[in-house]
Amino acid sequence: MATWAAGPSRSEDPVVVSGSLLPTLLGRTITQIFVFRYDAGTNGFVPIPYQIDQRIDYLVNPGSPTPVHELIYDVFHQDDGKLDADDEIAFLDADAGDAATANAQWPPGVDPDRFEIRIADPRPGGPYPDRFVYIFTGTGLVQSTTSYVNWNTSPISPISSARFGLGFVDRWLMTGYQVFPPCGTGEQLVDRIKGRAGISPTQAESEEIWNSVSFYLGGLIGPVRAIRYVRGAASGVNTMMHDIVYRGFWERTVNLRVHALSGIWFYVDLLPKPGTTFYSSTVRSGVPVDGVNDSSVGTTIPAWSIMNGPGGGVAILYTVPPSPFVGSELFYYRDDASYDDQPANEPDYTDKDDSAYGDHGIHLDTITSSESDTIPVSARLYPLCSNQGDPSLGDSYRQFLDYPLQLSMTDQTRAASAVRTLMMTKSGADLALGWQPVAGATSYRIYASASSSLSRDSWTLIGTSTIPGFIDTGALANGVARYYSVTAVTANGEGPW
Repeated sequence: MATWAAGPSRSEDPVVVSGSLLPTLLGRTITQIFVFRYDAGTNGFVPIPYQIDQRIDYLVNPGSPTPVHELIYDVFHQDDGKLDADDEIAFLDADAGDAATANAQWPPGVDPDRFEIRIADPRPGGPYPDRFVYIFTGTGLVQSTTSYVNWNTSPISPISSARFGLGFVDRWLMTGYQVFPPCGTGEQLVDRIKGRAGISPTQAESEEIWNSVSFYLGGLIGPVRAIRYVRGAASGVNTMMHDIVYRGFWERTVNLRVHALSGIWFYVDLLPKPGTTFYSSTVRSGVPVDGVNDSSVGTTIPAWSIMNGPGGGVAILYTVPPSPFVGSELFYYRDDASYDDQPANEPDYTDKDDSAYGDHGIHLDTITSSESDTIPVSARLYPLCSNQGDPSLGDSYRQFLDYPLQLSMTDQTRAASAVRTLMMTKSGADLALGWQPVAGATSYRIYASASSSLSRDSWTLIGTSTIPGFIDTGALANGVARYYSVTAVTANGEGPW
């Protein structure tokens, strides 16, 4: 755990491999796909934590006048259990390793083909070493028993890793954020993650109204990440919000779909913690979070913001693309010990701390969209250790988002090459077959068929040979057409057709 305090580490980045990058695995049952890294100590491979998340085309609010489609992770468990082009294999960069040697021992029981995934870091200041993982297929292969996130998938249960925890009391109501020891103190740092729709945060409907008329769609949990989905936010019935939680950060995405509004706010309301400082890419010198507002923060959305405090903190990276349905995309900041953001029309609003300590987030001003138009907003939040965080750290984290890891795939095989030089010579009623030798082959298998269009398993094995040659005795005696195919065999199995 001591490495957490050393600063931002790219090793916490997830590597997300789309099924479209693995064309020969499309249609393969996902329980037959496994991920390993090379281990130089044994000159072999060891399993790493990974998960395969299927995705589906979800019809949001079917039967309404404004239904919309959204590609979501399959929290309904409706997909067919086979790898599709839009499914994802996820693991951490930390679990990748070096490139395998040519004589590395493949795991027992695997198929003769694998994918080598090369992971490149394109950030300025490199070059950074490439890292590698290997995707094997087979049945019942050994798997890692390590899990990085914990959750029981209910809407009110916490999500945690070894480093931080998030607390939920309902669909839209998140009231807990902790940075665990030894990195932080484990104390609660957030009053609530808030949302407002209206004229101002106090003249608006709140996250409690959104919560009361929303739907919890479900969640997914695996060794690498937790995924949590909520649909609807009061009159924004087509709005979709989902969280993805990894070991080292949490990402929230809101696809906002709503009628015309004066404004929308998404912001973090902190608990008062003396000694906390707010930094951002636009306020690099920092301002104290002390209940006294600082006009110097301004309304320009920063590339990053940091809350540096004694119990732990958070670095936030914002992604708010310009939208034709939004008048202005703005930053919201308020540090006011006497400010009560209880909505005027919600007398039963339950979060009544009567203060705004370092409240900060996104303000979308003048919404002109309909409920079928999508306004995407997302933020990535990294937990910080106690009293950690400055502008250089914020810049480093932002580079992770601006320069994502780059992947390249190589389809590799340990089987012999295909036989492509097959020749036939007539000798009376016999046919003599010949071909060029294949490197590494210990023998050859000769197949025959009355039709060249049959699948491989429908051809008949008529013989084997340890040398590049075979006599099919009497092949021409009955005058029936005959087709041939020869495959090379090594200690690793039979080569391609």
